[in-house]
Amino acid sequence: MKKIAFTFFALLLFAGAASAQNYKWAGGFRAGGETIGFTVKHKFDSANGLEGIFSYPWKNGFTATVLYERHIPVIGEGFEFYYGLGGHTGSWNHRFSLGVDVIAGLEFQIPAVPLALSVDYKPAFNIVRKTKFYMADIALGLKYTF
Repeated sequence: MKKIAFTFFALLLFAGAASAQNYKWAGGFRAGGETIGFTVKHKFDSANGLEGIFSYPWKNGFTATVLYERHIPVIGEGFEFYYGLGGHTGSWNHRFSLGVDVIAGLEFQIPAVPLALSVDYKPAFNIVRKTKFYMADIALGLKYTF
């Protein structure tokens, strides 16, 4: 995980500040301390989007999450801070769960290629079954943009 984080931040520092293309759709992978999975994002405009995440916790199970997100340009061209709110459903050890999620992160759209790199924090609270607050989901993402 340390090597992935170092590579991500090295790319951010050396990629340059050229103008990045704004995308409508992005799809790729998201991996962190608690989960690994697939993500699809649709941006309605430059500030609003919807993201779906299908992930497999490192324990037995899966989750499907939908998040409404707001994007704000920061730092320089190609960088956006995003935050949002949504919900998840899933199963751990054959037990259904339902809950609320929040997300906050930083995304960088690489200017020369249709890729976006992100790092985010997505805590969740299970409401149904195994009521618990999960706060350790810090993840890196790599998405193809189009």
